[in-house]
Amino acid sequence: MTAARTFKYVNRLAKALTQHSGLTMREAVKAADARLAQLRENTLTEIDGIVLRIQALSQDITRLDDPRVQQVYGAANQIIALAGVFEKTELGEAAYSLCELITRFRNTGRWSAAMVAVHVDALQVMRQVQDHDPAHCTALKHGLRKVVESVA
Repeated sequence: MTAARTFKYVNRLAKALTQHSGLTMREAVKAADARLAQLRENTLTEIDGIVLRIQALSQDITRLDDPRVQQVYGAANQIIALAGVFEKTELGEAAYSLCELITRFRNTGRWSAAMVAVHVDALQVMRQVQDHDPAHCTALKHGLRKVVESVA
């Protein structure tokens, strides 16, 4: 008779879960915050460029059927996406207001370069919201809302 040979099975997943290696939660959060800080500055610089692009695109638009209207809309939509990630709520709201204004222009078939210019100015203010009086920013948000609501 031959002797039975037995093998001990090692569950690699269970072993990996019980080993304590790598970063602690505190270290991981600190490292992530450091990477986000760098990403934040790059993103805010990109937002500045998008605001300037919206300003340049919207200056000479005189008709709703101008293809640059869609480019302005798309750029404002980009700001909404980027601003939300880095808690630039006021900037996101101003960009959303510009998108809503363009949508209402499309629904009514009209265009107002002055109303768009007000929104572009608001984007510039809201990008540096920390440099302005909070009451001024609140009044600006209410003003944008009234501008959008005036387009029925």
